[in-house]
Amino acid sequence: MSHTLSRKYATPLSLEPRESRQLGLFVAMVHGNALLVLPFTGLPLPVTAAIALAVTWSFIKAWRTQVLLTHPAAVRSLRWGDANDWQLTRQDGTMLHTSLQPRVFIHPRLVILRFRNTWRQSYSVVLVTDRLDPEIFRKLRVRLLIEIKQLSCPAAT
Repeated sequence: MSHTLSRKYATPLSLEPRESRQLGLFVAMVHGNALLVLPFTGLPLPVTAAIALAVTWSFIKAWRTQVLLTHPAAVRSLRWGDANDWQLTRQDGTMLHTSLQPRVFIHPRLVILRFRNTWRQSYSVVLVTDRLDPEIFRKLRVRLLIEIKQLSCPAAT
């Protein structure tokens, strides 16, 4: 099946990510390890404290935005319509019409999506296997693998 046919007849795909233990463990490990190595860097105490504060702030934001989905800017649902037409709904109820950026990471257990709206604001959504129904996760990966080639070189149809 050609890319044109797959995009033309593709049904909209709706995603409703849920809280993720896998992602929570990863976020906690990355930020925790960063804090653990700070005392051994030999940096002056004020610099170490500033870095620790930044890492802690990053952890809180990532935890609320990507893991628990409680931050007002957290993406609660995604709808992939025709071609590169995506609608994101945030926790605060805001609906965003965005386009998927070509730099997408696709792995059997992890998908990282990057979006940009018309005002050039970017959004990221990290999806691991426990955030979506397994069948929806599989459909997303397959469709992304087909469509991402079209995003990377839009002139090739």
